[in-house]
Amino acid sequence: MARDHEALAMIRDETLDRFGALPDPVEVLFAIASLRLTAQRLAVEEVATYREQVRLRPVTLSDVVELGLSALIPGASFVDATRTLNLKPDRVFGVDLVRWVESRLLQAVGEPAEPGLGPADRASVRAS
Repeated sequence: MARDHEALAMIRDETLDRFGALPDPVEVLFAIASLRLTAQRLAVEEVATYREQVRLRPVTLSDVVELGLSALIPGASFVDATRTLNLKPDRVFGVDLVRWVESRLLQAVGEPAEPGLGPADRASVRAS
């Protein structure tokens, strides 16, 4: 699955190289693709919004995170019966929201909280 993120990053880099800075809706699409790859790798079947929450299920929390979830991810809760991770994002939108959800999912399962596609290196795009 790491190869999938690498392939997605390569497509994004080629798109940046060819067209320059990408419009926000295109960045959101790349971020959603990265979140979907991460969710698929972690066997998460559903990512949905409900009121002011983002719900992911089923999620298998790491043992360490399960003990201190709310300390690690403020506002987060976990429903053990359905293995649902409920996240309450701060006021973030668009690409920042998608990246935030992906990084919190990674934190919850005990992985480094780096989304598969970070922000574009716009300086390298301008230099080319």
